[in-house]
Amino acid sequence: MSLKIKTNCLIVSTIILMLLFFQPAMAQRNTKDYSTPAFKPLNDIITQQQKAIGNDAIVMVWTDTLVFRKQLGDFSSRTQAAIGDASSWLTAAAVMAFVDDGKISLDDKVSKYIPAFELYRKNYITIRQCLSHQTGIQYEDTKLKKLFAKKKFASLK
Repeated sequence: MSLKIKTNCLIVSTIILMLLFFQPAMAQRNTKDYSTPAFKPLNDIITQQQKAIGNDAIVMVWTDTLVFRKQLGDFSSRTQAAIGDASSWLTAAAVMAFVDDGKISLDDKVSKYIPAFELYRKNYITIRQCLSHQTGIQYEDTKLKKLFAKKKFASLK
């Protein structure tokens, strides 16, 4: 090989190597501009309601892809936060979405979807009863709580 071919091969190899090296760094860059006029009313509402929303929040709107994102405070789309008792309404909303789609009915037995309910003779419980907390299933305290619980007696005997 001539010196010119070796030099060109080295230059091209270096350029390809640099492109591969910088590809992951450039792939994570967010180039979406959410300040377009289409999102201005939503952006204004979020800014006006920031006091009610709180200091740390993120608002994201998805269709098939992310179309709008607004971050307030230290929250980002990767921040993990405990949702506490919000799982109750979130579960109810998901179940009602399935009901709206006609995939399930509120009067379906839970044992239809969770066969373990039949094993414990709870096959009469419906989804409607679960959502309204009327199943009759009581929460059992742990053994440690039972140990420290006060005993109540009906009489002095």
